[in-house]
Amino acid sequence: MVKNLTEYGAFIDLGGIDGLLHITDISWGRINHPSEKFQIGDELDVIVLKFDRERERVSLGFKQLQEDPWEAAPTKYPPQSRIRGKVVSLTDYGAFVEVEEGIEGLIHVSEMSWTKRIKHPSKMLNVGDWVECVVLEIDQEGRRLSLGLKQTEPNPWDLITSKYRIGDRITGTVRNITDFGAFVEVEEGIDGLVHISDLSWTRRIKHPSEVLNKGDEVEALILKIDSENQRLSLGVKQLLPNVLEDFFQTHNTGTVLTGKVVRLTEFGAFVELFEGVEGLVHVSELATEHVDKPEDQVSLGQEVRVKVIKIDPVEKKIGLSIKAALDEPDTDISAYTETGIGDGSATLGDLMDPSIFRTEGAPSEAAPVEEPAAEATAEASPVEEAAPEAETAEAATEETVTDEPVEAAPTEPAEAKAEPQAPAEKPAEEPDAEEKPAAAEPEEPAAKKKTAKKATKKTTKKTTKKTTKKTTKKKTAKKTTKATKKTDA
Repeated sequence: MVKNLTEYGAFIDLGGIDGLLHITDISWGRINHPSEKFQIGDELDVIVLKFDRERERVSLGFKQLQEDPWEAAPTKYPPQSRIRGKVVSLTDYGAFVEVEEGIEGLIHVSEMSWTKRIKHPSKMLNVGDWVECVVLEIDQEGRRLSLGLKQTEPNPWDLITSKYRIGDRITGTVRNITDFGAFVEVEEGIDGLVHISDLSWTRRIKHPSEVLNKGDEVEALILKIDSENQRLSLGVKQLLPNVLEDFFQTHNTGTVLTGKVVRLTEFGAFVELFEGVEGLVHVSELATEHVDKPEDQVSLGQEVRVKVIKIDPVEKKIGLSIKAALDEPDTDISAYTETGIGDGSATLGDLMDPSIFRTEGAPSEAAPVEEPAAEATAEASPVEEAAPEAETAEAATEETVTDEPVEAAPTEPAEAKAEPQAPAEKPAEEPDAEEKPAAAEPEEPAAKKKTAKKATKKTTKKTTKKTTKKTTKKKTAKKTTKATKKTDA
């Protein structure tokens, strides 16, 4: 008969001797207090488990009167079978579910959802809930039963290989940012990692938050799919051209380039050749003389001329040398000196008009072309007409010379310019001699005839223009003489 109840068990009166029925021996299942099974005064059958005569203690058992449920558990609950149970306890690492009295299974927190990252089981379950789960593993000797809740639904990772392939472009939302990268949700339950090294070809990013923020919509490229380990690798920089690959394809060792010092280390200086392309100038390649510290030879932001001495496309490394570039000629200067002649450049003399160097009265460029007879004939006729006027102006000037030098001054240039025209009358007096060359013109080539004709026209125009100017000056002299006479009268 139950004599007394405590938190750790029930005292049973065995007829003058009290025995302890411990709480763990009351039921194969979980009980929190003996009062859940017995009340004071109840009569029950028990089994003596242990008897200590010296200490006068008797250990009793009640559950041992029933068959151990774990004896048949492997056959009743094989792996991958679906069972239904009641949540009896929650811990930080999972939920205990009672499948039957005496058998409890653990749903670990990692086995609760394919998609959600659950920090505590209480986010999914409550004590007293009835849940359907899948048997993952059973250990009869250890009396352990592992259950899974998420296995009752299809695993989206099993379908990912049929939905996506390496090289596909996806658009997702940044769910979380860590020191090593950003997690992007491709679809519900599928997160991909953009590693910090796959964010940019050119920038040296110290933390992903420099490029991405939580909640951002981002486009990325699928780099690797590992459905077994539920990992998806994504890349953002792969959507842009790889400047390093372009450099390796277009440049070889021996190329001389100009770059800017962007970083200094103990072993050398990093020089940026192009945006996103850097090479290392080792401390031994900074100068011909020995250099202890790179900062003694170069400084940040300094532009330097370097020679490519090593290219490693696999390791993506570029070796540069400043001292080797000293032996190489400057390509810009070499190109200038080699192509400086005949390359379209001009001197100051080439740009000036040659006519500004001629003096008044100097023969024009067309003057040598005076051999054709037509030119001589055309030039003679205007001179003959101008000759009488010149003589009249000269005579009038001689008669009206006065003591006033200011009035006589305009007549002097007229006489000086009229007199040189006298020799021009000779071609007109000997027409026969000049006509002979003209008769031979049909024998000359057509090209020469055209050239002579053009030269004749140009010379005729120039002569007529000069004669007109002289005639105008002579008429002016006449008017001046007449005015002088009237003044004297």
